[in-house]
Amino acid sequence: MNVRICRVSFTTTSGFRHSAEIQADSLYEAAVEGIKAISQEWGEQPGPATPIAVEVKAPTIIHELTLKQIQQWLESGCNSPKEKVTKDRLRKRLNV
Repeated sequence: MNVRICRVSFTTTSGFRHSAEIQADSLYEAAVEGIKAISQEWGEQPGPATPIAVEVKAPTIIHELTLKQIQQWLESGCNSPKEKVTKDRLRKRLNV
């Protein structure tokens, strides 16, 4: 996937829906960067099973995943050195 503008959003347990527009070159990177942006601005993170919507712009494509799925992907094996570098960086962003 090339670097794309993505809108990442989720609803907190208090019922507030947050979204952030970020740039990313993968689904998981978009999710992590969106969570980080929202967390920095509002101090809120999704729960482990909270659906996280990732809307990829131009063309618009929407994906939903959970924080648990992101964490499982971050802990899974790597297929390339580039993927390892990406996962290491994203782990640090989420403080996992």
